[in-house]
Amino acid sequence: MKKIKLAGHTIKIKFVKSLPSNELGKVNFITNEIFIAKKCYDLIVPDEQKAYSLCHELAHLYMYLLSMHELNDNEPFIDSVGGLMFQTFKTYIMEHLIE
Repeated sequence: MKKIKLAGHTIKIKFVKSLPSNELGKVNFITNEIFIAKKCYDLIVPDEQKAYSLCHELAHLYMYLLSMHELNDNEPFIDSVGGLMFQTFKTYIMEHLIE
């Protein structure tokens, strides 16, 4: 498990074997946890995809913490923000957060 700080909150990042419905990532706003799947459809998820999924889930968390709940349901917007974040921080994420 990894931890990061975000807006005064400690966010736990957990890399789990798999997630329900073969999701790649999931955020729990109540417990401040992000879950990233190591496997999806019984296939190993590549590190770069895990990093992208982490950025996508962080984008959801940003919108929640900013009280922009209406944007949290806009998956194309969230994926765009997550994608931009991934592009910007790819080297750092790949070196420090991926198990």
